[in-house]
Amino acid sequence: MSPYVRAALVGALLAGAPAFAENGPSLEGFSGQLMTPSAWVQTDGTAQLLFTNAPRLEPSTTRTFVASFGFLRYLELAGRVTDVSSPKGPRDLSFNAKLQLPLELLSPGLPLALAIGTQDEGGASSYFQTRYAVASARVGPATLSAGWGTGPDRMEGAFAGGALRLLPGVEALAEWDTENVNAGLRVSVSLRRIGVPIRVGGIGMSALDREPRTFEWGATLELPLWLNAGPDGRTPVPAAAPRGNGAAPASDAKLSASPGARDTARPSSVGLSAEPSTALQVSPSVNAAPGAVDATGALRELEGRLVDLGFEEVRVGLDGEAVVVEYENTVFNHAEADGLEVVAREIAQAGLGDRDVAIVLKQNGLRLAELRAPSGEPRTSARWTLAPSGRHAAWISGRPRNRKTLHTALVLAPALRTFVATPAGVLDYSVSFRPDVIVPFWPGATGFVRFDVPFAWSDDLREGGALRSYHDDPHVEYAMLHQAFPMARGLWGMVGGGLFRSIDAGGVAELLWAPGDGALALGAQGSWSVDDAGDERKGLTGSARLAVAPLDLVATARGGRFVNGDLGGTVQLARWFGDTQLGVFFTSSDVSMAGAFLSIPLTPRRDMRPRWAQVRGRRFGYELGTVVGEEHNVIRTDLGIPPLAPWNLEASYLDDARVTRAGLSGALRSLR
Repeated sequence: MSPYVRAALVGALLAGAPAFAENGPSLEGFSGQLMTPSAWVQTDGTAQLLFTNAPRLEPSTTRTFVASFGFLRYLELAGRVTDVSSPKGPRDLSFNAKLQLPLELLSPGLPLALAIGTQDEGGASSYFQTRYAVASARVGPATLSAGWGTGPDRMEGAFAGGALRLLPGVEALAEWDTENVNAGLRVSVSLRRIGVPIRVGGIGMSALDREPRTFEWGATLELPLWLNAGPDGRTPVPAAAPRGNGAAPASDAKLSASPGARDTARPSSVGLSAEPSTALQVSPSVNAAPGAVDATGALRELEGRLVDLGFEEVRVGLDGEAVVVEYENTVFNHAEADGLEVVAREIAQAGLGDRDVAIVLKQNGLRLAELRAPSGEPRTSARWTLAPSGRHAAWISGRPRNRKTLHTALVLAPALRTFVATPAGVLDYSVSFRPDVIVPFWPGATGFVRFDVPFAWSDDLREGGALRSYHDDPHVEYAMLHQAFPMARGLWGMVGGGLFRSIDAGGVAELLWAPGDGALALGAQGSWSVDDAGDERKGLTGSARLAVAPLDLVATARGGRFVNGDLGGTVQLARWFGDTQLGVFFTSSDVSMAGAFLSIPLTPRRDMRPRWAQVRGRRFGYELGTVVGEEHNVIRTDLGIPPLAPWNLEASYLDDARVTRAGLSGALRSLR
């Protein structure tokens, strides 16, 4: 029977179905049918995990693990690990991608989709590679797909398939995959556990024209990337309710981490400064707010509320008719915008009337940014300026309240290091406890110490194991003193010295220029260190970063001489899903590497109040990469390391590129 006749029979089998399915998971990891793709991509903002025993390299038994992500509305990305059970069987770590053409932008509701995709890109060797184009359509109650693959390892030639929904969560699937006619079922059920909507499911399949007949199966788990997601898995739970009318106080309510809350509107005014402002006292009768009985009392109460909430370096006053608030946030640590939203809500509820509002964000005692929201304009269109100048305001208190100096923070987080699909095994790992001690001394000066204490690891990292050289004993990884300082409009510098990367003593320096609204940042980074053997290491790189707020994207490029002397460049593209960051990278150095990374906050939405000591969590980051274009998946952990310490301008001051005009403006929505 010719492939075209078989494809026609599959289409006839699916005709008359009572419903349709578009983008469910397949046994190959991409969205589609059983072993073939559809033209629709995985739902934006979701993660899909798959385990399957589907045969890959006959006659051996295989295990395949896939993690796929709806990275953008029309882009699906996935990483796959396949392990063959035979003693000398290969292990494959590779990358999949599918791009759907945005036809819906031209004709909303169009029942047609076109996509191109690739499978098994990147890894040291390719065993399952193909590239394909596919078209899908809703025809009555059915969804049908047909396409062409280039191989060479699988799906070479014409393929076709379809899916129908028999019952809610139950779908019938059939296809021609260029070699076999397959039929099967896909079943899933939606659950909600600890406030997170998830979907668990299973896939069963058999090749109808292959002897002996076999049964392949897969188990799936889908969960949202958006933290604090609502029932739909994406829309965030509303932010803290305002006080009054029986609602919980803002200080006691949980905050939303919605990126929309930060990015949908354009903010107004931001300044960068280390200069102190003139401190004056406010007379009860001076600059009384319209309709307010006592502006001084309202301002003093506002200042007290912010101190009670745990904000540091708090100052409240009037600059003419404008309300001015300065503060530093180490309490709401999922994002800087969370703290700003709380401050904006407290200002709105302070009874100060319809005034201009200027909010100054501080970091380590330095004025980081100012947003000025004029009373006659939408508050979320605040003016944003980058200017190192203080305000000559009439302050309620002569000095900032709840000073930050010597308020020591113990910041806790785990660390995970993995070795996937290497000659040693399908998965090796090392898990460690990695606490930071952070001590602010004077404005811009910070002592930073990071420990690394491994407490669990796989057998290959034990004594005599194949990866023993990658196991570390407990050690101090960094012990440095940093000094940050504003240099000009939008230009910042930082220098630091001490113990660098466990065995080196030396220093780091960086410059960062963020002109305009802060979305674009240009930087230079350098390091010089000497190790225990007296060998010098020098690094010097340049970088460019662009934050695209409407898409929650951050693109970064860096090139030059990295920490270990290798020359090259790296590019990465990351997206924020609320407070979850997911990204991909490519590094070209002594060898080429590609991979993905994930970052999530491991801390409550509101941490303990900082006093002389504070214990809090921080973000947990995980990265997985593979060499590209090599015969074997060689392990290289020494390449493409930028000359930066963990305490740096982009991460510690600019909140990983989220302190921008568009990134903070939505937090002012409480100012009516």
